Amino acid sequence: MKEVIVLVLFGVVTAAVNGDCGDGFIRYHEFCYHFSHDRETWIDAKSVCNTLLDGRLAEITDPAAYRFLAQEIVKLNTDFWIGADDILLEGEWKWVSSGDPVLNASAQNKIFLSNSGGNENCLEFHHSTNWNDEACSHAQRYICQKTSEPAEIVG
Repeated sequence: MKEVIVLVLFGVVTAAVNGDCGDGFIRYHEFCYHFSHDRETWIDAKSVCNTLLDGRLAEITDPAAYRFLAQEIVKLNTDFWIGADDILLEGEWKWVSSGDPVLNASAQNKIFLSNSGGNENCLEFHHSTNWNDEACSHAQRYICQKTSEPAEIVG
């Protein structure tokens, strides 16, 4: 009986330290990430993240987060929408929620923006681990991000 109690207490302490992301999210540092299984256009993916998942399309502003997400994307071997566009001014890429500029250093200098056909204004995290511009109307998977909430400690 003592062993069971110790395991339960350890689980409570671990939850209090790591925070809670909720079902379908993976925690990395202070953020929780959801890799969708469904495919949406960029605007619909943004809406799902904001409305249904209480987050936003992922905004990757540091190399460590980039490396973590790149590892997951390589495992999944598919492309994902992330939260930047250049819709307001061609070539001026900004994170949609914060309005901050997208920095090449955040993506380990792996941003390739071709604007092929003059109609690629939304940013995808390509399965090759590059960031690429893509037509916003293209339906694909997406990554949502939200802040990790501390777990509630009872008793």
